[in-house]
Amino acid sequence: MGTPDHRAAEERGTPPRTAGPAGRTAVYATRAVALIAGVAAITAGVLYGVDQHARATAHLQARPCAATAGATGGECLGQEAGTVTEKYSGEGQGPDRLLVTRASGRHASYVVGGEVYNTVSPGETVELTTWHDSVTAISADGRSSRVSQLGMAALLSTALLLGLGLLAVEYAVLIPRAGTRWVLPAAGLGLTLCAGLGAWTAIDNTSWWTFGTGVTLCLGGAAAAAAYLRTAVRPAPRPQAS
Repeated sequence: MGTPDHRAAEERGTPPRTAGPAGRTAVYATRAVALIAGVAAITAGVLYGVDQHARATAHLQARPCAATAGATGGECLGQEAGTVTEKYSGEGQGPDRLLVTRASGRHASYVVGGEVYNTVSPGETVELTTWHDSVTAISADGRSSRVSQLGMAALLSTALLLGLGLLAVEYAVLIPRAGTRWVLPAAGLGLTLCAGLGAWTAIDNTSWWTFGTGVTLCLGGAAAAAAYLRTAVRPAPRPQAS
């Protein structure tokens, strides 16, 4: 049966006195390293996400190019025609795509909304809005679909930084309890998924306030989950010796 000091340390989430000075120092040092690394990774993820969001939405503040600016237009929005080569239906399991050949002869596959996908057929012409020679929107028959400017590498990098940072902070919170180690893999996976989904929604959105709200909710939810886990796995107080 543990001593009162041992039980009190368990309930507070601090190393018991029986661990010895060296053991307590090692635990606290590990917690500090995990916490610093986690906060650094989260900060890097947020800053990188802000930069990618700015890049992905820069075209929204641009004006249409003048008639003499050419098709690509540089810092303005250009217009050019494209031909639909193929259609790929997600059939409810993924996004609909159009394979479009541009006037230059280049062709690429673009994710589009159903309103545009259902309007065109292979061989028909669509109108392409461009920014720095990158297609930002596809229009047909008065309907338009925005083309995401967010690369998969940017999304994965942001989600990885946020996910690893959240896991490190969670580890720093839970590490004093040997009995709580089993929750780390499951909770870490959940927090990483939260970071990934939050990053996708926030970075690729068109407004700054939604980006900030998405990241704040994700990080706040993760912090609440970690705090709950620490409380939920707290061992029950042991009966006093008679």
